[in-house]
Amino acid sequence: STIDSIYNDVWKIEDGKRILHYTGMGQEGDQSLDFAQNKTLAESEINKVDIYLFSNDKPNSYQYEGIVKLCACPYISQQKDKKGNMRNVYIFPLELL
Repeated sequence: STIDSIYNDVWKIEDGKRILHYTGMGQEGDQSLDFAQNKTLAESEINKVDIYLFSNDKPNSYQYEGIVKLCACPYISQQKDKKGNMRNVYIFPLELL
């Protein structure tokens, strides 16, 4: 099992590739692409930042999965925030390299 989270990250197979649809940062209200990690991730092809993926299935336990890249444009989805209110979140399609 995995740790309870407000983020709804999902692995999908697309064109034979395993793609993580990763929910951006921000636990309350609508998310933005204009600051912090969301901006860095959205601009990762331009800013050339390496993106390292870690998973965790229990508190304080992380496993390195590898380097990922943004493989499609981020898109908006609806998810509940930490207070249970629906809000807009950014989903980043990430391909494991």
